[in-house]
Amino acid sequence: GELVGQNIFDVYKDHPSIPGYLRRALAGESFWYTVQVGEAVYETWVTPLADAAGRVTGVTGLSNDVTALRKLQASAIQSDRVIALGTLAASVAHEINNPLTYILGHLSFLSDSLNHLDRVARGLAEPARSDFRDLADGMRESLDPVRAGTERIAAITRELRTFSRPAAGPSLVNVESAVASVLKLIAKELESRADVTVDLRRTLPR
Repeated sequence: GELVGQNIFDVYKDHPSIPGYLRRALAGESFWYTVQVGEAVYETWVTPLADAAGRVTGVTGLSNDVTALRKLQASAIQSDRVIALGTLAASVAHEINNPLTYILGHLSFLSDSLNHLDRVARGLAEPARSDFRDLADGMRESLDPVRAGTERIAAITRELRTFSRPAAGPSLVNVESAVASVLKLIAKELESRADVTVDLRRTLPR
């Protein structure tokens, strides 16, 4: 009732799109449009009113408040994205895990081979024995960061598989492990942005 008698162009003069829609209707066009006013979302149908001679004399329209529906749609879209992200995480973890197993296996073989070379070196005379052991030690030192990096990737893939696992029914959760798992996943993101202090008390699973 408060709107009766008011100039609608004055009412919506500060809105970025409604006056334009009204001008289109006054020009003879009938159409639907969706607009947000504050927190509310409206779907509106407008059509021109014409006299017997066909001259446009006004506009009539009907607005439906679809705010709740849009929120529900946004929630559904977000849920679909989370499901898709979980599926993608499982796929990525699987694809990474296959070559990772191969790399870890060969790292273990190389480590065993270096240990065998150490035993062979014992039967050599100096200075060949020292040179041989120095070379083996250098190779072993080079393998250590490769193994550490590969094991880090393996840990991440395990966390991704945990993240993507379909939700089961209610179960007990070790909160400390859950926090540690999340921190592992986001460690690289955090290290250049913030210092994280973790103060967890041991509790029973909840």
